Amino acid sequence: MSALEVAGGHDAVLLDLDGVVYTGRAAVPGAAEALGRWHAAGLPYCFVTNNAAYPAARVAERLRGFGVELADADVMTSGQAAAAELAAQLDPGTPVLVVGSPALRELVAAAGLAVRTPPAGDEAPPHVAAVVHGFDRDIGWHGLTAAIRAIRGGARSWATNPDPSVPTEDGELPGNGTFVDIVARFSGVEPTVIGKPAATMLIRAAQRLGARSPLMVGDRLSTDMAAARAAGFACALVLTGIDDVHAALTAPPEARPDTVVADLAQLAQALPEARVDGDGAVCGDGRAQLSGGRLRLAGPPRPAVQAALALTAGMDPAGLDLAEVPRRFDA
Repeated sequence: MSALEVAGGHDAVLLDLDGVVYTGRAAVPGAAEALGRWHAAGLPYCFVTNNAAYPAARVAERLRGFGVELADADVMTSGQAAAAELAAQLDPGTPVLVVGSPALRELVAAAGLAVRTPPAGDEAPPHVAAVVHGFDRDIGWHGLTAAIRAIRGGARSWATNPDPSVPTEDGELPGNGTFVDIVARFSGVEPTVIGKPAATMLIRAAQRLGARSPLMVGDRLSTDMAAARAAGFACALVLTGIDDVHAALTAPPEARPDTVVADLAQLAQALPEARVDGDGAVCGDGRAQLSGGRLRLAGPPRPAVQAALALTAGMDPAGLDLAEVPRRFDA
């Protein structure tokens, strides 16, 4: 099987991590094996993560622990993308206030910019041309106020990612977006966001791979699918994570997936184009039918859901009854 056949005609795959390759500390069943088949077929892939707290090498090492074959360069973090964007828009040596982890500071310095850090006390922040804000578990009041004061003084505001929370063993806790929102509220300036749902990180990852027609695979509509749509890339929702079939069918156009799969292995199973005819649609042996607003599916689940995606495109989700539609399906 050729690389293009594995990815349904796409020349590379971009993948989210949590909910796609692993969930917490456990591997998603079959994910590493599917990636191994892609690797053997010569299909390039890159993992794109909003987490800017750790170097790409550390993320890659964790993935290897789940049995995934990859090089460190097969990981793109929002910190890497942010440093590259700053370097592209600022002159070398420009002072930048980094409110984030040591990994983010190292990336900004390696990009040729002059890193400044928040003062430990109440003194005025250093004069900088830009502020970049990434997740750091040690962030505190002084770091936030330094960012606010610098932005009020005219510095441009950047954020690696807007995620409001991070998953932990104790449930969701405040993430980078929570602190970014505080800075935006008190500075009066919305930041330029680099990570998902913005397009920037995905575009840079595709450029790194030399891909012109990549497929983005993720488990969240609001970040993974939205970023793909913003970048103009095709996207697939995988059901091993957060969002489900109901969410996909009622998603707005800017976050709607092109296809839904039970797991990564299903991406190698090509589907014919869905055809809509009045209140019904067919995709291979799968069928979707609307009657009085109620949606019913018949046939194998994946092509049936594909037919439903075509049938409900552009519909007002408020008028869609999904009571008989399964939220998830197996491969």
